[in-house]
Amino acid sequence: VQIIEPLPTARAFAAGVTGPNDVPYVLGGIDGSGNISAAVEAWNPNTQRWVRLPNLPTPRAAASAAADAVTQGLYVVGGTADLQTFAPLPTVEMYDVYSGRWSCSQNVNGCSNSGLAALPTPRSDLALTTGLDGRLWAIGGAQGQQTVATVEVYNPTANSWSTSEALPAARAAHGAVASAGSTNIYSSNFSSEGKIYVLGGQLSIDVSSATGVVKSYRPPLPQAPSISAARQFAYPSTYLPMSQDLLTLAERYDGYPTNTAFGNFTREDVDLQMPGYGPEIKIVRTYSSVYPRRGRFGWGWRSPFEMSVADTGSTVEVTREDGRVDIYAKQNGALIPPTGSVDRLENNGNGSYTLTTRQHLTYHFSSQGQLSRIEDADGNALTLEYSGQQWTALRDASGRRWVISTNGQGLISQIENPAGQKVSYAYNLLDELIAVTDPAGGVMHYNYDDQGFHQLINILDANGHLVVANWYWGDIDASGQWYGRVVYQMDKRTLNADRLHEFYYFDGATNEASDITAYVDPTGALSWSFYDADFQLQYKLDPLGDVSHFTYNGGVLVTSKTDGNGGTTRYTYDARGNLRQIEDPLGAVTRMEYDARDHLIRQVDARGYETTWRYDERDHLLEMTDAEGGVTKYTYDARGLRTSMTDALGHTTRYEYDDNGHQTAVIDPLGHATRFVYYASGQVKTKTDALGRTTTYTYDARNLLLTITAPDGGVTRYTYDAVGNRLTVT
Repeated sequence: VQIIEPLPTARAFAAGVTGPNDVPYVLGGIDGSGNISAAVEAWNPNTQRWVRLPNLPTPRAAASAAADAVTQGLYVVGGTADLQTFAPLPTVEMYDVYSGRWSCSQNVNGCSNSGLAALPTPRSDLALTTGLDGRLWAIGGAQGQQTVATVEVYNPTANSWSTSEALPAARAAHGAVASAGSTNIYSSNFSSEGKIYVLGGQLSIDVSSATGVVKSYRPPLPQAPSISAARQFAYPSTYLPMSQDLLTLAERYDGYPTNTAFGNFTREDVDLQMPGYGPEIKIVRTYSSVYPRRGRFGWGWRSPFEMSVADTGSTVEVTREDGRVDIYAKQNGALIPPTGSVDRLENNGNGSYTLTTRQHLTYHFSSQGQLSRIEDADGNALTLEYSGQQWTALRDASGRRWVISTNGQGLISQIENPAGQKVSYAYNLLDELIAVTDPAGGVMHYNYDDQGFHQLINILDANGHLVVANWYWGDIDASGQWYGRVVYQMDKRTLNADRLHEFYYFDGATNEASDITAYVDPTGALSWSFYDADFQLQYKLDPLGDVSHFTYNGGVLVTSKTDGNGGTTRYTYDARGNLRQIEDPLGAVTRMEYDARDHLIRQVDARGYETTWRYDERDHLLEMTDAEGGVTKYTYDARGLRTSMTDALGHTTRYEYDDNGHQTAVIDPLGHATRFVYYASGQVKTKTDALGRTTTYTYDARNLLLTITAPDGGVTRYTYDAVGNRLTVT
């Protein structure tokens, strides 16, 4: 037991709650002089000191508090402000821990805004807890000298209360906690099985009525999908919750990719990018909840520039852009790629390695295994700079330098591009990324589970609005590592509809992937996915009852797809995985041919029409001949930038560029030129047409268009919110 410094404001009958990042808060109560207190204090784990926060707008005691599952706002509900009659209050007030502002159910001093729905049944000494679906459960309590059994539920997204099944017996001064009911199930702040335990309390206001009885209260939950709905297939008789995997298959809903064979949530955020030539510098972060690893952006996040190579003795492991690990076997001095890969890895003899991909990008790794350079077929290179193990800079093909700063834990704290645009990153004590500040000062917040599994439970945008919230089910796998799957998810589309995405899997043989997965969308439509032993999708049953069937070539390539009408499309590949033939359900065949560098050079469709392509040794398209024999030709400069295009009629359009690869002129076949000037950020500053008429553009720090000034002086203006949504056009 660790004893910390005493509360600055000594008090009893206060409300306590754990907020974001495991910070405890103490709110209201009765102070040492016997007065009702409005004090709010929080323990700062960094300084190991208590911090005084803005007072409760309504001073009170015997209230209860809980954290909203979505926004992590702190709700203080009920209580009393009268120590003579103990008259109960219907008051509901919410503290935003990020803005430091209060919202209230009535207009009182200290509230930034009012309008929260008041507690329908005023009471003190109640219990408040957060349930499975993120709603707040107000249970029991007292009205003056009378205990009550009332259970009311608050939906933070709808700002409304509803009545649920009452307690079996009225009680007050009790506790309540949402619990999974199993040590193998975890869901941050929420119950995966939906049980709420009501603990102890008083059956009447007489203290002698105190009870040790623990009641298990199970609120109504979304029902598991009916197995019979899956018609002709056979199923196991039991199910466990299961979710989406956002890593492998290209199934999607609401912008989030989904793989229903595994259970992880992933997200990709782009922080900064600039146009140019050669390998692109784009600061992108990708998160995965399965086996989170500590990267340069904290636990669970990684950047494509964190590729690395490690020699294990018998193999060489290449960690790729997306975090997957390709294992190359050592055999007679050669490095053999994994099945299905044609990417070539070479040992340079000095501890460094070179990886060449089928896209003809070359990745160079230092003797320490760090990615040091990316080079395209034109010799344009992106260079990474280090100080020891710390990543300090990126330099693009034109020589522009991006500066990278790190904190004391080696995590990236700021990135500044050559135009002076900056993105800042903040972390908690667990090295989890909790805030990203964009060049305009907008802040995106990330919140994680409170058990140290680094699982992302919700994201709030710069307006403070929910982006996504996840509920996980998890266990320990055979290697002793924790993994978690999203079983429920709320996003922008479902927030106002009070609906969730629901995932269930049916499998008795493994805990790490499902043989059969059911997905219920926010409208209640049910679909099913069926997988083989390699977790490849075999059957998919859509909400209308149509079945699609897939077969594979032993790797990852689909060899046939049968649709809901029974029509089968077949696919044939060469040894390098290039698609050589497609046969549609009617027997019509399209054939393709490739050169030694995997470029498509000839295609003949089912009608016999032929299209051909010709490339140079640097992978540039030189000619395309269409089905009618028309030839389009292209030329390039030494940087690989296209300098001309000649169409089938012999008309040539030419292109010019500046040192950074920005297109400065387009000259049509008649010699008319349209010219462009750019800001350092790569955005167009002016556009001048062939008649000399100039249009001017301005942008904000996020590169969002602010004004367009026409050649006649007319100005169009745009405004945006903190997230970048366009608000007005004038």
